[in-house]
Amino acid sequence: TGNAPSEKESLVDALRQVIDNGTAVVAVTQCMRGAVNLEQYEVGKRLKDIGVMNGGDMTIEAATTKLGYLLSRNLSRQVLERGMSESIRGELTNSDETTHKIPFMSRDFYFGL
Repeated sequence: TGNAPSEKESLVDALRQVIDNGTAVVAVTQCMRGAVNLEQYEVGKRLKDIGVMNGGDMTIEAATTKLGYLLSRNLSRQVLERGMSESIRGELTNSDETTHKIPFMSRDFYFGL
């Protein structure tokens, strides 16, 4: 269906447990086009409610690289989530905002320049 399994309560419970233990979980798509939208369907809303971050239209490789970089910055959960939702170098094409609009997400923030 293109969504996370909606009948697998054990999956949601397992994700909730790892998120509660401090693990960052990002939902990404394997499709060539399109994006994850955790607001559109019930299963997405449930995942968002337990703390799954929206990967938008990032590839798995881009999301993995970006998450690794942001985790290395020792950011709070809130800042980490915001960082994952903002484009650093064009990895998110559906981002509503760009890094230059948000001071803490500036080039200096990401690259320590």
